[in-house]
Amino acid sequence: IFLNAERKIKLGNSIYDCIPALKKDHNNALSKVLRGKTVQFDYAFEKINGITKWFSITINPAHNNRDQIEGFCITSSDITERKKDEKEISDYKYALNQSSIVAITDQKGIIKYVNENFCNIAQYSTQELIGQDHRIISSGYHPKSYFKNLWTTIANGEIWRGEIKNKAKDGTIYWLDTTIVPFLDEKGKPHQYMAIRTDVTERKHAEFRLNKSEHQFRQIVETAQEGIWQLDENNSIIFVNKKISEILEYPEVEILGKKPYDFMDADGKEKHLKALERRKKGISENYEIGFISKTGNHILTNISANPIIDNSGNYKGTLGMVSDITQKKKTEVLLEKSNRLALMGSWEMDVTKGTVFWSDITREIREAEPGFSPDISTGIGHFIEGSDRQTISQRLQQCIDKGTPWDEELQLVTFKGNLKWVRTIGQGEFFEGKCIKVYGSLQDITERKKAENERAEMISD
Repeated sequence: IFLNAERKIKLGNSIYDCIPALKKDHNNALSKVLRGKTVQFDYAFEKINGITKWFSITINPAHNNRDQIEGFCITSSDITERKKDEKEISDYKYALNQSSIVAITDQKGIIKYVNENFCNIAQYSTQELIGQDHRIISSGYHPKSYFKNLWTTIANGEIWRGEIKNKAKDGTIYWLDTTIVPFLDEKGKPHQYMAIRTDVTERKHAEFRLNKSEHQFRQIVETAQEGIWQLDENNSIIFVNKKISEILEYPEVEILGKKPYDFMDADGKEKHLKALERRKKGISENYEIGFISKTGNHILTNISANPIIDNSGNYKGTLGMVSDITQKKKTEVLLEKSNRLALMGSWEMDVTKGTVFWSDITREIREAEPGFSPDISTGIGHFIEGSDRQTISQRLQQCIDKGTPWDEELQLVTFKGNLKWVRTIGQGEFFEGKCIKVYGSLQDITERKKAENERAEMISD
């Protein structure tokens, strides 16, 4: 330390010539040593070539064989690098705030410094971390290529930013949004790295939950047996699921950006535009509409349309559920034709609400006006008074009380006063032991009964 220009120790000179700092503290520092105490301080020594070196100076009393203090023993440690680190930490003191999680490592990844926040989240003490490889908190989550990119970036003196998943002492996993800043030496080479981190664990958990929900929602949407589409405020299709493509026989790319009526028949287009005006008023509804598929097939669908309204009450689009009811309609038409040939209608009674439904053929058999809404007393009251009316009343009550079905041939008087023979069949629907619905069929068997009576008369004659 104390070499002169001729590289010779100036023996015999005053210690103050070597360590001028002692002059300022002579009475304090050296007096402590003379009292048998050890003195330690840091000292900046400027060599002749202008390079400043820092040393940690320790002065101990030197004793003779009679244990008397007769001089001083001075030792020193070069702490120039440590002082540089301290200065660099000071230069980055903006990072050492209450919310930041800070660590400093050397170029080999050995931890040199951690702040209190780092210890708190990692659940290690400062003593347990200093001198350890940074991988002490590694979770093993990231691939090698991830950290290869990190180290390549900072080794080139560039700042790296990213998210790192770490593991605390007790095994708890946490996520940190991380910025790593290289410290460069006088040659421009990185010799230490400061990692400034922010805890984003809650955000990552929220993202995971959201991604999981989105994945589950996507699975539901894509496997749904109904077509799902979304229209924007300009009536353009901005989303379709797989089922829509199957119904229309168009790939998704040929549907997105188009208008729904581009795929509809003429009647469907007119109906859609009218429905769109209702949607803009916030009205949800179900309606049937026809499409023409890519191969030219006519597809009949049922659409459940719901408007999308923002917080300001503005119309932003429509979410629609599209069901292909082509086959169902064909079946209904065939059933209707079969029922008409057999003169058979259907009926249903809601026991809880006390309401009754008649199909069109049932109304025709009873010769009621189209659209007529019956009630229970009307349905029973038209059976001829006496045993027939009593029979139907008993069968209905037994079905409600005990679930007993019936199949009876009885006579009733129509709304126009005509007498008809009908076959009435009924059964109940139960929920939690209680009858909630009774439904069945009504068939006009008047002609069959006439034929049976005529045959009976011929046999008797």
